[in-house]
Amino acid sequence: MTENTQKTGRRFFGKSAGALASAGIIMNSAGLLGVHANNKPNTGEKSLKRNRVGGVAYSYQYSIGLFKYNNRPGGKFDAMKFLEANYQAGGEIAQLYYPMIKNLNNDDLVKLRRRAEELNMRLEVLGGNALGRSFEDCINRAVTLGSKIVGCTFGFLMRPNKISTLEAWDKHTNKCLARLRKLAPIAKSLGIIIAAENHFDFTVDEMYNLIKNVNSPHVGILFDVGNIIGTLDDPTEAADKLGPLIVATHYK
Repeated sequence: MTENTQKTGRRFFGKSAGALASAGIIMNSAGLLGVHANNKPNTGEKSLKRNRVGGVAYSYQYSIGLFKYNNRPGGKFDAMKFLEANYQAGGEIAQLYYPMIKNLNNDDLVKLRRRAEELNMRLEVLGGNALGRSFEDCINRAVTLGSKIVGCTFGFLMRPNKISTLEAWDKHTNKCLARLRKLAPIAKSLGIIIAAENHFDFTVDEMYNLIKNVNSPHVGILFDVGNIIGTLDDPTEAADKLGPLIVATHYK
């Protein structure tokens, strides 16, 4: 990490909780903050210089009104306010969650993109489960926003309650592989990278094999350093093995 990147990181992490809270965003109990590479795996010092630090919308569910807080009373932050709050906190990137943009019309998406460009901020989008029907819509909206990274998952805590046998898990894995292979040429044509998050279910070896078998520079890994504990993998070994395939990260 370069000196400038270190200073930016210290500035953001030092100010983000207070600045976002004073702006109306409250960090949830998970305390998530995102650190994202731009759109290429880290291969050396030059790529490290392009890294940016920012906040993940998933971490501010209450203030934004995501998921169980969708119907809470009081005002909620929209995508534009979340972007600007990140900027005020010293962030350089804002990762939006798909529900924040799925009802925006094209003019609103373009307006959000232009505001990000004015602030020299990057936008990324987390699209949820890539097996869902809405993921293609998420990709198209992310492209309109200028996002080069579109994050996704393939479920959450699937084993053992939803998938209880090895045979069923192999079937699910093959389904995920087929889906990524179908999405890879779409991502290539749009100039983006689809980043699959290690979301508690896949072990490090399974995640590595999944992405390697897709064999596309337009499909990589969104590496959440905390989710490694969900599969009881060693975090250092996980980072070493998955490193060449990582295009974005989540830090806690």
